[in-house]
Amino acid sequence: SRGGFLACAALGMHTLVRSRQRLLAAVGIGLVALLIVPVMSDEYWIRMQTISAATENADVAQETGEGRLHFWGVAVQMANAHPLTGIGHNAYTQVYDQYDTTSGDYGEGRAVHSSWFAILAELGYPGLFLFLGIILSAFWTSLKTRKISKASTLIR
Repeated sequence: SRGGFLACAALGMHTLVRSRQRLLAAVGIGLVALLIVPVMSDEYWIRMQTISAATENADVAQETGEGRLHFWGVAVQMANAHPLTGIGHNAYTQVYDQYDTTSGDYGEGRAVHSSWFAILAELGYPGLFLFLGIILSAFWTSLKTRKISKASTLIR
């Protein structure tokens, strides 16, 4: 996905900026890129080129934004129709047409394009709250671990 591509690029830049050994980090990133880039299909690179199309063309950007908002709205409709259980795991695409009120203006069997809204539609509100709880718990545990690590470093 384009989002995954951008996230990997951001992670690489973050690693370079934060690393104490920037040369070693740059070599590592370069090696990973040399291993991954050649195996990516032509279709993948064609898809990645559409990143700049949205930024250069206001009409494309507006259509993309409107489409995302529509897909997210459909996800909310699904969640509201099945608030406790959702529509089922990995079912958004299969039931999209049943909830799409635009008569197919955005196509058929579309994807939600958001993990958050996918969880909401497919697992309902309890599933979304559990997911948020897991993320908050991970952050809380990371903060506690960091605090303990700093304290034990000072003791030595």
